[in-house]
Amino acid sequence: SLDTAETVEARILESESLHAAQRAFRRQVQLARPVVVESENEDVRLAFAASASQLDFVAPLPGLTLGGLLHQVSMRFDDDSGQLLMVFAPYLDDSRDGEDVFATNHVVLIDGLDDAEFSYLDTLGAGNGAWLPEWRDAGRLPDLVRLSLSFDEQAEDAGIEFIVAIKATLPTSTGDT
Repeated sequence: SLDTAETVEARILESESLHAAQRAFRRQVQLARPVVVESENEDVRLAFAASASQLDFVAPLPGLTLGGLLHQVSMRFDDDSGQLLMVFAPYLDDSRDGEDVFATNHVVLIDGLDDAEFSYLDTLGAGNGAWLPEWRDAGRLPDLVRLSLSFDEQAEDAGIEFIVAIKATLPTSTGDT
């Protein structure tokens, strides 16, 4: 009975950890802001990049009430460690675009993953309501973001999905909240 109690306790802790990660993921992605940036050739685009393996966006961090300071946030799956990471740095402007400024500021959202994959729902554009493996529209954010997770011990067809709607939809000028 001690083994059974330890197994039940381990599953409860695992479930609580997964629920906390889901809340953190949902809260952060919902806060994504459509911040407009200009490139050197004066093309205008949003500070938002999204592929199947990584989601980069600008958002305030919950709990940090430093005058609405925005952060550059990246959600990414580390295949080597099996971890879903949220890495972040203050967003000052788009001059660091393409740089990895996330060396020290990171949080492990979920550990023990076999795989994690992002996809994006586009109900207005060419996607015709289909989930897309990357987001290519530089002028608007996706309607929904989905994170599909699979764990080491799960069967191939088993998995967990988190689906989040982004609250902000209208682009803002650089640095506005």
